[in-house]
Amino acid sequence: MEPSHAYLGLCATSSAVALSAAIDAVRYRRTARAAVPLAVAMVGLAWWSMLLLVEAGLGDGPVRQTVALLTLSALPVVAAAFYYESRVLADADWRPDRRTIMLLALPSAATLVAILTNPLHHLLATFRSAGTSAWLPWLPGTLFWPYLGVCYLLLARCFAHLARGLRSASTALQRRQLRSVLITAALPTAGSLATFIRPGSAVTPEVIVTFIVLAGLAHYFAVFRRGLLRLLPVARGLVLEHVGDAIFVMDLNGRVVDLNPAARLLALRLYPDLPDDLLGLPARQLLPYREHRRSLTDGVCQVERHDGTLDLDLRITELADRHGYPLGRVIVARDVTELNEQRRRLEEQLTVIKALRNELQEIAVRDDLTGLHNRRYLLGRLELDLDRARSAACPLSVILLDIDHFKSVNDRFGHAVGDALLVATARALRGCVRAGDTVARYGGEEFVILLPGASMDEALHMAEVLRTRCATVRVDGRSGPVSTTVSAGVATFPDCGWSGAELLQNADEALYSAKGGGRDQVVCAPTM
Repeated sequence: MEPSHAYLGLCATSSAVALSAAIDAVRYRRTARAAVPLAVAMVGLAWWSMLLLVEAGLGDGPVRQTVALLTLSALPVVAAAFYYESRVLADADWRPDRRTIMLLALPSAATLVAILTNPLHHLLATFRSAGTSAWLPWLPGTLFWPYLGVCYLLLARCFAHLARGLRSASTALQRRQLRSVLITAALPTAGSLATFIRPGSAVTPEVIVTFIVLAGLAHYFAVFRRGLLRLLPVARGLVLEHVGDAIFVMDLNGRVVDLNPAARLLALRLYPDLPDDLLGLPARQLLPYREHRRSLTDGVCQVERHDGTLDLDLRITELADRHGYPLGRVIVARDVTELNEQRRRLEEQLTVIKALRNELQEIAVRDDLTGLHNRRYLLGRLELDLDRARSAACPLSVILLDIDHFKSVNDRFGHAVGDALLVATARALRGCVRAGDTVARYGGEEFVILLPGASMDEALHMAEVLRTRCATVRVDGRSGPVSTTVSAGVATFPDCGWSGAELLQNADEALYSAKGGGRDQVVCAPTM
């Protein structure tokens, strides 16, 4: 029976689909380790289909027998490629050594040698006449069964690794990807079983070709719908190898069963006399236990070492299985010595900055010459004291004080003497007031004293004290000591005004009256 057009079309389609899948996988070769073995598996399936297509177009003879035997070369390639891919996907930490690569390549090489030398020994297969049939009948030889056993052993190991990966997969994405690869590998396996177990039976060649087409389609579904090769999980073990935090895994007996390189370095820094192999040692030999509690606790602990103090930030997580039974604990330790030192230096800098800021704020409200508070501070303080006086229904008195004949002092003795007189007067005022009172330079030779809680009588008494004290002030002039007197006006809240502006205005009018009355005296503002 001549090969049908449907069979030939199916072979061509199978080759095209598998080859396209291989080209598609190669595009991810730089970003996914599983791309190359998957491409090799697809190339093997495409090779298988093309050989079946060529075999169907040949007449009976040695050439057709050689082509039929060459179809056997595809299975070990596909099996080895799927095995490699299953190991990579199931365990991203896995890296093949040279011996493993040689063992994977050996079945393909041995099969090719057996195929090329089969006409000499017929140990692989013996052919019968096929006439015009699309499928060349053959009987397996002595070498066929070891060949088949090795191929299916590789495939069985492939499925075992994929199944193990499914059980241990931590994400739904990884599980979907592994299932997709499992299906992709199972399809050609099933097709080859149908043809190889009974090679001389009535099983048609369309079976294997159909399964190859399905395998290629499954590849496309895995790549474009399951994210295979585009979103491969990163090896967790690789992450732990490179993470900077020290990670110790302990069993229920408190012994270390696993640790990353950072943990090994930390343990040797803490205790240089530890042996090379740290696995199995009690955790208290590797970590700074608090002996009085006999256990580790979360938080920062300090370890005294010969080269100084080491600060460790410890985080402890209890491990349990899905039923809640305890398995052990994970201890994550981070060296925060430098971080704490940086924080300490930062706190010191912030303290200095805060002090400087306070100093600048104080300078902004201080008079440069006398060191008293300036007019800006006075006005703000007056409003604050007034608010408190209103809330507490208590008095607040204001004394406006002016140096008598100050202009003549400047004219006769110079501004340096005038400045010295202002400084000395400010010192005298500051030495007489109570704690909580405010003394400010109001402008020129004028000073204001705020007396929270002081009645009019108390304010008049304080003003007299200040006037008497200022009369004793002496500064050095060109021809001898220079002194002068002061005049003062007093106003009290609420009798002499309700607002700060009213109090200052009324105190100023009282001061004007004191000046007009002969100076060197205190005058009280009239009540409202």
